[in-house]
Amino acid sequence: MVKVHKESNRPIIIGFIVAAILVLVVSTFFGCNEPTNYPKLALVNQNLERLKPNTELSLKEAAKYQMIVGDSRPEVIQKVKNRGGNFVSLFTTMPTNVWPPTSWQTWMEADTLWNIERLKQFYVMKNQELGVDWLYKNTDGSYIERWNKLECNWSNKCPVGKYGTSDGLTYVQWLSIIAIPQISNSNKFKDSYHGFNFDVLESCSNWDNAFQNVDINNDGTDDNYHSNCSSWPDAFKVATHKGTETFLSSVLGNLDPQCIVIVGQERIGSASRYKINGIKLENWLRQNGSSDDWWDWWHGSGMRQGTSFASTPGYSRAEEVCARYGSSAAYDKAQGWDLSVIQAIALKNAPNSLNENRKFARLALATSMLGDGYCAIQYDDYSYLLVPEMTEWKMNMPAVTDMYEKNFLACRQFIRSSDEKLVTIIVDPIKQEAFLYEGAY
Repeated sequence: MVKVHKESNRPIIIGFIVAAILVLVVSTFFGCNEPTNYPKLALVNQNLERLKPNTELSLKEAAKYQMIVGDSRPEVIQKVKNRGGNFVSLFTTMPTNVWPPTSWQTWMEADTLWNIERLKQFYVMKNQELGVDWLYKNTDGSYIERWNKLECNWSNKCPVGKYGTSDGLTYVQWLSIIAIPQISNSNKFKDSYHGFNFDVLESCSNWDNAFQNVDINNDGTDDNYHSNCSSWPDAFKVATHKGTETFLSSVLGNLDPQCIVIVGQERIGSASRYKINGIKLENWLRQNGSSDDWWDWWHGSGMRQGTSFASTPGYSRAEEVCARYGSSAAYDKAQGWDLSVIQAIALKNAPNSLNENRKFARLALATSMLGDGYCAIQYDDYSYLLVPEMTEWKMNMPAVTDMYEKNFLACRQFIRSSDEKLVTIIVDPIKQEAFLYEGAY
């Protein structure tokens, strides 16, 4: 049954009311028990070794999550599983950059069997030794650095490799045809990870001015880079766009279909982004410099105006367009918002931060529950917000005892596992709050 509500000065929104009974289902697709806890909590972009994994407390805390996204060693992932963890695990990699070859140490070579970051670093280094440089340079010959890594040549102007399996291939070709599929098929990787989170992957690099002097073909002249993504055409952006399309199309075509792929940004071109399993909505509601509101993050900004390009990823849009296996209902839980993550950043030292963060967390968690997706809540210093009420099923939402005014987007019914009672989760994007109604709404 569907309820429709109209909000003044807003388009008509269809609210979802979906009856759901939580049962334990063995999923052969994931190769693990499908998480049925609501909300479904995600631990995103964390290396568990930095969370003191050798302590019993931290291992048990990590085991509470239903998704772990990061670059932890396989043996640490196994430790968490041994403490009762039942989760989808994805390895995070930024395809477009690499750790500096100068930081390479001999002990890292063993990790090239399961860690794509180390394999990339090793091949960039080995090709450099043979006179082939896969790294972007500025017009002055210096390398381009972001997030302590070096940017790789993502264009078709990239020289072809000479070392090992990269012989005759550009960086993008080698990474998508050989390297990532090779890692995904290794037993050490498959025993611990269900797939990859490609983060960041984009068609337009407008994060900063790191590329303002980029020299794609090493001819000593810049390539007309503009930091504003609306400045098309632009030699660098065209190259980035084509590189991303080539990468995604190729890597998805060469990976085992059961290998999960989610992407950290939706700005990844046109057709290829529809073939991934899901997206990560990074910095939900709080993207730097953005005026996008809850509705934009639901639809994808620009989408409700009928444009074809969303600058902000949309949660409901992920359900509509991420169809790696087609439209068959049999694969519903393997794509769309079922494998998408709302990553909400709480403000650690803001005024009245405790109450505001709890309210913000409830809104993020409830929004994730409107679909079947995951929610990651963390502070702006990227430490995690492990407040007991936020790991409780009902999240201490304000109770609604009377019929609530009809300006909410949507509500969804659940059978609460603790007492088997029917409850309804309500989201109000105007008041920026989530509510719990006892019974059918």
